[in-house]
Amino acid sequence: MSKERELLSYGEGLSGEISGKLRKINFAKDSKFYISLDKKLASVKTQIRRLKDTAGIDAGELSRYLELYQNGIVELLQMGYSVKILDLVQAEPVVRGSVDSASEVSSKPKFEVKITPLPLLSNAVKELSVAKVDVLEVKASITKVEGKGTADGSIAAGKAMRVVGTKLKVGAEGDGIYFAPATEHGSANADRSSWTAVKTLDMLNNMPSELLFTVPALLPSGEYVLVVETRFISAAHSRKEPLTAVSEPFAVTGLDV
Repeated sequence: MSKERELLSYGEGLSGEISGKLRKINFAKDSKFYISLDKKLASVKTQIRRLKDTAGIDAGELSRYLELYQNGIVELLQMGYSVKILDLVQAEPVVRGSVDSASEVSSKPKFEVKITPLPLLSNAVKELSVAKVDVLEVKASITKVEGKGTADGSIAAGKAMRVVGTKLKVGAEGDGIYFAPATEHGSANADRSSWTAVKTLDMLNNMPSELLFTVPALLPSGEYVLVVETRFISAAHSRKEPLTAVSEPFAVTGLDV
């Protein structure tokens, strides 16, 4: 499972039901989600075996008939016909996109096949229900911190520091990178006035998977955790609520040493 997502599962899968994933729509004004259904694949061979077992139909003979039927559908489409495939779908050739003139139409337009489900097929899924939903929650994470520019890779005030993780890029209004004093339990001190922010001018690399910046020069020696708060999605979009990533505690050597 990706470290940037936390799965919150509920429900049990039952016959005739389908599972899915609930994904948040980032650009929606309110908290809205869409369901991405898990695929349950069944091939024609699966159906042939099923008919063989339940109806005693010769599998080889049925396969040959289906292949002939399939080839016939392809030939009719190649001749420009709209083809009704059993009572399931209507397949028809259509021109993709738009054209500028009649001369362009008479040359070689780009064709594709449009598939329209017929009532029998559309009605087949109306009684389905969702048995299990995994809520996918996008999360920022920090997996590694290291000092750059020091002989032993330690983190020191006034030196560069590299941070590796996911969803770390900052740039939206209110975003920030902070050195927070670590508590005895390894979490960030709740008093935000004790945090030291990384200045924008000190940013050397700002990517979703990597941050590189100069550690504040006046940061005192001590144990810290790095806190990244980011709403950034793109240059034109940002999240309503920030994602927060917190590192494991690490030592900083300050100029006071």
